[in-house]
Parts: sequence; C-alpha cells; structure tokens
Amino acid sequence: MSDLDITAQIYEPQVFLCGEVFRCEVCITASDSKSAWKIRTIEGVLVGQYRLNLPSISEHLKDSSSMNNDFNKLSLEEKLKMGDVYTFGLDPQSYVSWIRPLKSTTQFPFQLGVERQTAKIILKTRLPENLPPSYRGHIIRFAYKVLVKVDVDDKPTQLLRLPFRVLPTVTSYYPLDSFSTPSASGLMSNTYSESQSVCDRISDPFYVDFNSQVVYGNNPFENGSLQKTAMHPAVYEKLYQLYIDDQVSSTVNSGKKSKKNKNKRARTASLSQSPSSMFAEIVSSGPLASFMISAPNGHICRIGIFKMIARLGDSLRGYLDFRTTSLPSFECIIRAQTYEYFDSSPQTDVYPDKDLSFFSFPIDVPSVSKSKALKLPENAMKTTWFETKLECANTKFLPFSIPLPINAPAEFMLASRYWNGVCRVHWCIRFDFIVAKANPRKKSLSTPDLGLYNLFLRDTPISKNPEYTSSIDCETQTLPWELPVCVIPNGPTVFLLPTHSVSTCNFTES
Repeated sequence: MSDLDITAQIYEPQVFLCGEVFRCEVCITASDSKSAWKIRTIEGVLVGQYRLNLPSISEHLKDSSSMNNDFNKLSLEEKLKMGDVYTFGLDPQSYVSWIRPLKSTTQFPFQLGVERQTAKIILKTRLPENLPPSYRGHIIRFAYKVLVKVDVDDKPTQLLRLPFRVLPTVTSYYPLDSFSTPSASGLMSNTYSESQSVCDRISDPFYVDFNSQVVYGNNPFENGSLQKTAMHPAVYEKLYQLYIDDQVSSTVNSGKKSKKNKNKRARTASLSQSPSSMFAEIVSSGPLASFMISAPNGHICRIGIFKMIARLGDSLRGYLDFRTTSLPSFECIIRAQTYEYFDSSPQTDVYPDKDLSFFSFPIDVPSVSKSKALKLPENAMKTTWFETKLECANTKFLPFSIPLPINAPAEFMLASRYWNGVCRVHWCIRFDFIVAKANPRKKSLSTPDLGLYNLFLRDTPISKNPEYTSSIDCETQTLPWELPVCVIPNGPTVFLLPTHSVSTCNFTES
C-alpha cells in the first residue's frame, strides 16, 4: 500500500506586516516509488473574516436598517467566488471581508512516485498595504487564514487550513509635524525646515515609494528616485548607508545561497525593508519625558518615562520620583490599557482598495504623544494588558518597567464603507495613586493621630521601642492619571515561535 503525504506550512514567524509578500510552502512526498500519483492541482486563497458588535456601532452605521442584510449578502457573494470547497474552511459565525488567490509557478497536472518521490510548491501573493490587522476586540474582530485545496487522482478534494497574523505596516505611523513631538527631536537639524513637514504622504520625510520599478534599478540615489530634498537628512543618510551595505553584501554573498535559506521567508536588511525598520527604531528611541502629578491639596510625584512610542515586545520604562512631593503616596497601580472606540470626527470618502470593505487609516503619531489628556467617548471599551502594584510608602525614587505583550494589538485606525468616522484602538498607561487625603506637613507635630508620613519627618522616633511602629489609621483617596502612548509593530524576529504553522493531509492508494 502506497501513501502520499502533503504538508502545507508557513515558516516562522506566522506574522506578516501589511504590504509584505505572503509565502506558503506545500511539500508532497510519496512513500513508494513504484506507485504513480497524478497531482491534478494545488491551489490556495487567503481569507479574512470579521465579526461586528452591531448594537455598539448602530449609531455610526450609514444604513443601520439594512446592515444585517448587506453583511449576509456580501458574505454569500464572496463565498460563491471561492467555490464550495473553500467554504468548508470558513468560520460559519463570521463574515468574509477579503479574499486573495495565491499564485504558483508550478505547472499542473504532474506525476509523482515513479521518476521522483518529492515535490515542493510555493504559493505566494502580496498583502494589501491597507489590510485591517488581526484583532480580537469588543467592537470588531478580524482573523486571517490560508486555505489550500489539494486534488490528487480521483480522490476526494482535501482542504488544508493555516492561520496567520496580520499587523499594520510601520509606514502607517508617520509624523505629520516633526517639531511637535519629543519622539522626533533626535532627528532635528538646521537643514530641515518646518515647511518640509506637510500632510501629503508623498512629501513625508519617512516615506519611500518602494513599489516604483525605478527603485529596483541601478542606484536610486542617482536616478532621482530618492530625493534628498524630500526627506529628512538623518533618514536620507541612513538609507544611503543601508544601500551601500546592501550592495556590498549582495556582491560578497552572490554565490553562497544555501538550500536552507531558500526554504524560509527572507528577512534580510535590504533597502526595500529598511524604511519601516528604521522608522520603528527612530520613533521608539525618543528622549525622556517628565510629568509632575499634583492633587488639589499638594504634589503627588514626578513621573519620568524614557519613551512614549514603543514596539510590541518592548518595555516602557520609567520612574516615580517622590523627592519633592508634599502629599504622601502609599501605593501606585500601573496598567497598560487599550481603548477601543469610534471617532466620528474623521470623515473619508477615499477607498484605497476597491476590494477592501474595511481598510486601515494612517495615524499621526505626534498628535497621540503630545496629547496629555485622552478625549474618549463614554462608551469606549477598555482592555488591560499589564498590571502591577508598587509600594510607594517611605520611598523616594521608584523605577518601573511595563512590558508590551506580543499578542497585544498595535495601535490602528479602521475605516469602512459601512460606517461614518473611524474605529480606533488607542494605548495609554494608567497610574492609580493611593494617597493621603490631608497634607501631613501642615499638621502640628503634637497632633495625637500623627500620620505614617510624619513619623519619618521627626528627628527622633515617638516610640521608645524602635523595633516596631504602631498601626496608623490614615484616610486615603485614589487619584488616577492616564498617559497616552503609541504602540507600533515590531520586527518579525520578535514573534518567533517554537513550532511552525503546519497542516497535513494523507492519501492512501486503494
């Protein structure tokens, strides 16, 4: 008896940025060289599905009376385009938002088993730049998978399923005003004027059109593809150095391509990938930001944070400085949270991709960073990704570190043909200080109910026995403060997992 094993896999990481090339590898292995198998066809499609919490967005829909019918109609039409076989791989409780067929250079049909026992088929396509990211939220959910259809001899068709994750492209996070944010102050120079920082994306100093065929020609810096006047000097110099390094590396390694490297998705620091990674490094390495937190009856503490723009998998580090405060703090609870809500102010009638019913919308990073107060609607939905409690009593200086989980969403805005405004996922760091209601410095030291804070202000202890301190009944209050931050995607190596994403099927000769 002869078996035919077929395996579809996505090499690590199973995470793709919008605009990247998606690559899936299908390996076919025949166990017996005496039996012939006819591989009729192996095809694949990428599918995006979504769920909507209609009651929470009903007031933002363009036509709420017919939305359910429109969603059902759209889902049915898209399913018919895919064919009956692919519909078995869909989530029946979700709607189809996007379909993209995978391309292959393999000629079908072909024989396997007599002359050769193995075959490898590559299925690939490029993801749209405005594709909604993978997300499991309160208002909307997006999930993606690849479906591979396998037809062998006269056997029943087999369907392989592989989930993968989509993150926003880093070019969706660019500053519209480089002078208005501390995160970009490290890029400032005398040769860069404010007039160069305009709202047009083509004139954005961090934007490079690598879809242009001219860029992949000879030297893009000589033929005018990359104009120095349209870019920030630091970015231009970095790109030029990356281009030189890439040319040298290509010359040295031109004849040394290993078979192992061909099997994996290329992750080289080529020029076409450098703007995204470089921008992520630039915006996440800003200078220290400092804030003095005060209550009506006195200062609480000074908060210092080393960067307000971070990448998934990074940590937001800072400190609490109590040296100049007048109101004692006992505890501080720090939470990293996302808010999901509808912003009806942005209006857009531009649909960058006619095949997308939902598409991501560019974010102005500085406007997020410089806003000290979140203007959120009352129905904003909150998710806590990290929480820690710090004991602040008798402490003058307290550092903290807030990890950003790799399974958390990057900040994004989502527009649609079906609603007005944008759906936004916004990050913030929330500080809840548990402090004394009264300022103990203003009380007399002879007061019977001295606070714990006053015990440490005296030169000599009140108690004759220094081994313990009697319990103190101090009336406290909780004062919250939120700091807006921006979380952007990280490089693919952060998402490396111990196993591949693999789906297999088996055919047995009867």
